[in-house]
Amino acid sequence: MKKDLTIALIAILVILAATFAIARVRPDLPLTPSQPYAEKAVALTSAPKSGKVIMHVNGEAITEDEYNAFVSAIPEEQRAGVMNNPQGKRLVANEMAKIKLLQQEAARLGVENDPEIRSQLEMSNAQVLALRALQKLVQPKVEQMVREEYEQEKKDAIELWQIAVAYTGGQYPVRDGSQRPPELAMQKATAIVARLKGGQDFGQLARAESDDPQSAANGGSLGAIRREMLPPEIAAALAAIKPGQISNPVRTPLGVHVFRYQQPTLESMRPALQQRAQQRAMQETMESLQTRAKIEFDPSFFPPAPAQPQQPGGKLPGTR
Repeated sequence: MKKDLTIALIAILVILAATFAIARVRPDLPLTPSQPYAEKAVALTSAPKSGKVIMHVNGEAITEDEYNAFVSAIPEEQRAGVMNNPQGKRLVANEMAKIKLLQQEAARLGVENDPEIRSQLEMSNAQVLALRALQKLVQPKVEQMVREEYEQEKKDAIELWQIAVAYTGGQYPVRDGSQRPPELAMQKATAIVARLKGGQDFGQLARAESDDPQSAANGGSLGAIRREMLPPEIAAALAAIKPGQISNPVRTPLGVHVFRYQQPTLESMRPALQQRAQQRAMQETMESLQTRAKIEFDPSFFPPAPAQPQQPGGKLPGTR
């Protein structure tokens, strides 16, 4: 297990290490290279920190808030798997300790006095502050945008569930690894339709029988899908039923499918809508800031762009 965790963390922690080193290399107190290192480590702890202290590195306290800030750089989809495992939490702490040791060495060597490093630190701080400012400016707009787009798009979308039956030669693998001709797959799908129409729960049956592991784990849910994105054979099968009804078996290159759909809810469409709304809100916010700002360039450093040659008739290349 440790080997698997270590492999999973390598790429994450390399990025974390570089990011954290840039953000935290500035010492808490001014130190001179002539002092013994032990004294410097103690000096770093003299400035009190707020919050729960969870570890020390050469006497320097590391708080829970600092640890959580370090962890926040891990991609969200991988963060839970790492942090829900005690061994993963300790591996992250060990990597954080390595960065802290290098920060202490940077203080001992006077790295913070290097003009290039100071410029990098200032830019790093500017980027962190800019990102947080953008989040605060954008957040109040996003929810309203999500709701507006939902009202516009819900009529052209459906929330779709499936139970997939694999057949030999199709793209879905048969769950038990056996061979299943298309005719037997169709027979099994027809039996599933009968069980569903007899009152069996769709989600439970999808988890037990579907050969698509991803949707099966979600009770057969495929999420919200725009109708025009559906293959013709699936669109035709859904056109023959009403929301909440069970479709007849539909064969595709993936497998044989049994579908159910309903009108999409705001929450089912939220992931896609929110991503688009955030991008739109950020773009609009930045355009607004730039429009109202006074930005001046040093012409000696930023010479004017060369004029593009005009085509006969006074038109620029590429225009009509």
